[in-house]
Amino acid sequence: MISLKSTHPLQDKIVVATAVSGIVITLLFCWGLYLSNRDLATGEFNWEASRLLVLLSNNINKSINSLHYLSTFYDSSEEVTYEEFQEYTKSFSTLHPEVKAWEWVPLVRGATRDKHEQKISKNIIGYKITEMDSNRNLILANKRPFYYPVTFIHPQAGNTNAMGFDLNSSDSRRQFIEKTIARNALTISTRVRLVQEDSESYSVLAAIPVLKRNTYSPLLKIDSPQILGLVVCVIRIDDIIDKTFLGNFARGVSLSVSQKHDRVTMYKKGEANNFNQHSFNEDIRVANQIWNVTISSDLSRYGARNFYELTVPFIFGIFLSICLSGYLFMLRSSRKRILSINTRLSQEIKKRNQYEQELIKTNLQLKKLSKYDPVMKIANRHAFNDYLRSELKRAKRTGFPLSLLIADIDNFKAYNDTYGHVIGDHCLALVAGVFKENANRPADLPARYGGEEIAVILPETFEEGAKMVAENIRNAVSTLSIPHEKSDVATVVTISIGVITVTKVESYMSDEWIIQSADKALYEAKHSGKNKVSVATLDDNPDGLTHNNVTAIGFQSK
Repeated sequence: MISLKSTHPLQDKIVVATAVSGIVITLLFCWGLYLSNRDLATGEFNWEASRLLVLLSNNINKSINSLHYLSTFYDSSEEVTYEEFQEYTKSFSTLHPEVKAWEWVPLVRGATRDKHEQKISKNIIGYKITEMDSNRNLILANKRPFYYPVTFIHPQAGNTNAMGFDLNSSDSRRQFIEKTIARNALTISTRVRLVQEDSESYSVLAAIPVLKRNTYSPLLKIDSPQILGLVVCVIRIDDIIDKTFLGNFARGVSLSVSQKHDRVTMYKKGEANNFNQHSFNEDIRVANQIWNVTISSDLSRYGARNFYELTVPFIFGIFLSICLSGYLFMLRSSRKRILSINTRLSQEIKKRNQYEQELIKTNLQLKKLSKYDPVMKIANRHAFNDYLRSELKRAKRTGFPLSLLIADIDNFKAYNDTYGHVIGDHCLALVAGVFKENANRPADLPARYGGEEIAVILPETFEEGAKMVAENIRNAVSTLSIPHEKSDVATVVTISIGVITVTKVESYMSDEWIIQSADKALYEAKHSGKNKVSVATLDDNPDGLTHNNVTAIGFQSK
């Protein structure tokens, strides 16, 4: 008789062991496949997020750094008119459409409020200084010691409500002004809601203080007399972020931007609420602030699979050989994809470094432009101040002499009134060319000191050499034979020059002291008949001189 129990218990154990082994191996295979697939999707997402952050940082910093152009424009002009402001900022709007507005915000004293409103009303009908009440309604500003009203704005379309709004009437904006003036540099605000908008979106303000000419103070306050006002640009956070991430929110990307130190949320869109959600977090520097940016996305949109989607591989994975073969094949395929992702990441890192180098190059160009006068095509007042302080320190350290010339075109206001500002600017350029030709050593620096004033720093130059350079310049300007029918000196354009030479730098001789000395010499040249060179001379015993007492300085008219 044949027994039905033909299966050996050991065989059952082998079957069970094989089944368990197959299940375990299949589970391990599916789990490894899941992790590998998720890593690939994470790599792709991190690569794209890193690229978008570089683009966002470049867009924001290029927009706010362009404010240096407007600051330089105010530094190089005695008074910017409404028409000049609109014409100059028109090109900015084309280059930076993400900027909501460009603004000129002067410091207006309470005693001159009526005069200021009457002056601006000539160009802007109904102009008044306003503030916002608790219901966000614009009303006439209360009386206060000083105001910071929005006086010029471009473009006007969509920004009319902001015209005349006093930034000093808001606590947050007042703190922003105080911080900007204290830093005396480009500063960006925390988020603000614009008075010209009713939406819940936020914007940021970027500003640079504009100081009076011929003034210098290391410590400035919000109402310091040296302050003329602020140049401001308004950037809507929604606009510049949407410009950078255009088309990516359709892919399920959520984004959060906040200030790192204040933990204030600047922008938020989308929610991260999925098991497959992954976040990329990084800091970017925006002027004086650090913004923390978090980008999140469902990794399934980058090819990642949920574990329950691997049911079919799990069923077929019972067969150990097929599972092992499939696992090895997928592992090899995954390695290739990882290498491909790494290659792409390396390329993007290289591109990112290139973007950073371009940004550094752009910043250097902006810095160079900020020290260049576009009318005279020579250095401006900022470059002059920096170079004079540097050369004064060097002269004190080395014991070499240092000479300074300050020149002024005689009767130039009458010249402008007669021939117009365009021809006046051409005249300034011609005269500046004479200075460049005669102060032509590598260390010499001709610079625009004021409206029609030009200064020349002559390192390692004694008094006789400085007088010779000054006389050569004066003669060369006369030789230009630029007609000037309103001059009370000659029928052509002439200049007067003040000269100071310091052969030994004493402790009381600051840069302001040297400038005042040369300026007094210029004053002597002017009041002794013009078209002259006047040299400031030091008494034999200058010990009595201090920074605020230069009475021992005498003059010689040449």
